Amino acid sequence: MNHMEFMLALIPATAGLLPIIFEMLDDRTRHNIHSRELKRLQAELELLEKWQTLFEGWSHGEPDDRTKAIRDRYREQLERVLERFRLLEEEKQTQRQAKSARTIQQLSLWDRTFLLFTPRSLWGWAWHTMFYCLLLFVGAVSVLVVTNPLYAEPELTLTLTEMLVLFLFELIVFGLPLFLLHQAALSDYRKRSQFPHPVI
Repeated sequence: MNHMEFMLALIPATAGLLPIIFEMLDDRTRHNIHSRELKRLQAELELLEKWQTLFEGWSHGEPDDRTKAIRDRYREQLERVLERFRLLEEEKQTQRQAKSARTIQQLSLWDRTFLLFTPRSLWGWAWHTMFYCLLLFVGAVSVLVVTNPLYAEPELTLTLTEMLVLFLFELIVFGLPLFLLHQAALSDYRKRSQFPHPVI
């Protein structure tokens, strides 16, 4: 198999993995945004704590109006930062629950047919990977047979009937393993959707 034939066979498998790659990139982007916001809030909280230490060391005796105003301002800033911490954690939990709550019934027919979803367990990843590896192998064999240089000779050119026979042969040999891997991946996803806690 030459480089071009391999690339042609790789297209269907790669296309099937694109939604998973996009979902992983989206999760990574959300994680980075969350981490940056968390670091910013932590820096603000540390600054407020240092400011409070300095202020307590500076202010003595009965608090006057100015001291009370400064303390009120400090409390407002502290409450704002803590509220933002709370909202950030709630947002993270909401996103996690929404992702975990996506059941098999919510997947489109296209997604279920080509397993265009992110597996939720090690076994799910195994079934998913083996399905696409076998699909890639079938595609590579098909391209290799159809583009074989031997068939360039007029007397060796495959007829439509011979190509249909070849297709049926591949369907018989590889159809059952592909179907079983496909059903195993769907079954694992369905089970993990009902009980989403043991995710990988």
